[in-house]
Amino acid sequence: MIGEKVVHHELAHHEAELSMWPFVVGMSGLLVMIGFMTAFQWKLPMLGLLVSGVGVVGILIGLFGWVSEVYAKKFEEGLSKIAIVIFIVSEAMLFGGLFGGYLYNMFPVPVWPPANTPAGVPPLGVALVLTVFLLSSSATIQMAETKLEKGEMGGFKGWWKL
Repeated sequence: MIGEKVVHHELAHHEAELSMWPFVVGMSGLLVMIGFMTAFQWKLPMLGLLVSGVGVVGILIGLFGWVSEVYAKKFEEGLSKIAIVIFIVSEAMLFGGLFGGYLYNMFPVPVWPPANTPAGVPPLGVALVLTVFLLSSSATIQMAETKLEKGEMGGFKGWWKL
């Protein structure tokens, strides 16, 4: 090892931080969807507006709480604060677009689902296979993180690529 530079570093280990704000945002988003269903599917527009309004206020409170919690940590370095804000905003826009597209297509149709929709779309078998793929992807990431924490870079790279 003469002439070689050996770099030692400890693997960054993070403790799980529990926060109520993601739950608040998620439940408030659910309230918005329930409000839309109440207004347009069950034909109770005032109740739907009220429930959706409570949901929107909850989303705003949750997002502000979540962002303020991130910015309250003065000891961290780097771009992590900005990155989490960008992540939260991008996720909100992604799911807002998905739900908005769904609602845009649902509004002009007098009966939902439309009459020409095949029964069982998507088929239950396809939905189950896709669910297995989704759950297995989170398991592979968890295994990769476990290998990384143990310092096994080969195992980490293998699970990460899988």
